[in-house]
Parts: sequence; C-alpha cells; structure tokens
Amino acid sequence: MRQFRQYPIYVSGNTLTEQEIKAEIERRLKNYDNELKTNPKLRAQVEKDLRESKQKYGKAYDYRRDHIKEYGKYDSPEPAYPSDKDRYLEAIRPDKSPKAAQYENKIIEQLETIHKTEIGKLVFDSFNPKKQLWITLLEGKEQSDCKCFAQVDEAPVKDHVQMKYPMPVANSSSRWFRTKGEDILFHELVHAYRQTFGFNIVDWYQEQGEYILVEEFVATLFQNIYLSCIGEQQFYRYSKIQMRVLSKKDYYDYLGSNVETFRTLKFFLEKEPLSIKVARWASPTFNPLRDYSIIKTIFYNNIRKK
Repeated sequence: MRQFRQYPIYVSGNTLTEQEIKAEIERRLKNYDNELKTNPKLRAQVEKDLRESKQKYGKAYDYRRDHIKEYGKYDSPEPAYPSDKDRYLEAIRPDKSPKAAQYENKIIEQLETIHKTEIGKLVFDSFNPKKQLWITLLEGKEQSDCKCFAQVDEAPVKDHVQMKYPMPVANSSSRWFRTKGEDILFHELVHAYRQTFGFNIVDWYQEQGEYILVEEFVATLFQNIYLSCIGEQQFYRYSKIQMRVLSKKDYYDYLGSNVETFRTLKFFLEKEPLSIKVARWASPTFNPLRDYSIIKTIFYNNIRKK
C-alpha cells in the first residue's frame, strides 16, 4: 500500500490468491461448525431448513455451508459471502508481493505525471480531505463481470471511495495520443473527486441518438483539458456506442450543436466548483469552459439556421 504525496489518495495492489481463498473458506466453515455446536437457536433453524429442503427437493440442503464455499467467486449466487466489505478490506490490506508492488509503483508514477499539469494539481488539491480514495487492482473475472474499464463508487467503509482500476500497460495509450494512459486515470480521478463530495449526477440524456452519462460528460471534458495541457491537438468524444477524436474546432461545434450538450456545459460552468475555476484560466488552448461565449455563439447560429 502506498499513499500519493500528502493527499488522501492510497494505492493497493492486493488481490486474493487461490491459497488465501481456500484458507478463508476453511476458516469460515470451521467457525460455522463451532457455532452450530454452541448456538441452539441456529442449530434448530438449520435442522428445520434441512427437513424442509428434503421434503421439497428430496435431499437435505444446508445453503449456509454452500454459501460459505462460494467465497472468492465473483459469480456467487449469494453476495453476502463474502460481503462487499470483506472484499474491500482485503483489497486495501497491505501486500508485499512483487505483483502488488508493480501495480502500486505504476499507478503512483502515473499520478506523478498527472500532478505535473496545472489541471492535474487542481484536481488533487480539490479532493475532499475528509474522505479517502483507495485505488485498487481490477482484474480477472471481476473485471470481465464489471463490463467496464474502471469503476468508481462509494466504498463499504465510512468516508472511503474506491476506484477499481486495472494494471497499467506500457503502451496503454490510445493510437491518437502520446500518453501512457494517464489521461484515462485522470478521467477516473475526476469521477472520484466528485464522488468524495457527493457531486455525482446519475441522470443521462439523449443526444443525437447517443446516450451519454452526464458524469461522463464532465470527466471527459476535464480529460480533454488535460490532453491540451500536455500539448495534444485532438480530443475525445465519448458515447455509449463509440469513441472518436475531434479537433478543437469540431469539438466546439459539437458542444454547440445540440440543446442538451450546450445546457450541460452551461450547468457545469455555473454549478461545478472546478469548472468555475478552470473557466478563468488563460490556458491551455482547449478550454470550452473559458470559451463558453464562443460555443454560445455557435449554438445560437445553429438555431437561426434551423
């Protein structure tokens, strides 16, 4: 486990090994058997369940024991074994293995790269100091079940936010940019920052036949400003269907081409704390928040044409 500078941001590369899962299952089964011996109320309930299952299915079935055996399986029919809290506490437990160190070092390296930019430092400095962000390794079946690249959400521990993020790959940047994927990590950091303050908006809107989460809109907006900070000239346009890149001109035209995108930009400019600050910046070149008046002109020109 490593902390990033002085910020309430921690990185953990710990994952459950097969040996750990087996040992935990054995420990839980032993505890269960001991509780059956010492807890008459539980024993009576189990005996009742066994009788009822035999009558109904022709075979006595102790579902509690089977649920314990599901520990460590992400497709477990009963998520209470292990609980979300169990998994989270395991994920943030210090791990001195080479794999954990590799993950933690790579994430810290990318965080340092992000911190060198003006927009990156602003986001780090703006994190809620009363909340902790834990970046944990997302891999294997959990990653495939997630059906996402990364995931940010409230953690099952008070005042914690969890970012599940995969192992960075040396050439994980897209074919369009010169980054090593740190712009993608920055995108997730924007989600995490907003989560620590409870700013996240779950509403989504329809835009020209595409469906875009409002939270993705703001995270992508800041991701593009980050790209501009490092000298890039092409910028992401995300949607649920596809991803493409646009020039600054085309991106501004896109923002001014539809009522929903224009209103969303206006909302964040008026209500979102980071957006209000970035709107005052003279640089970088790409900054729709600063250039809102330009996009506003594009929007009203489009209305006149219709």
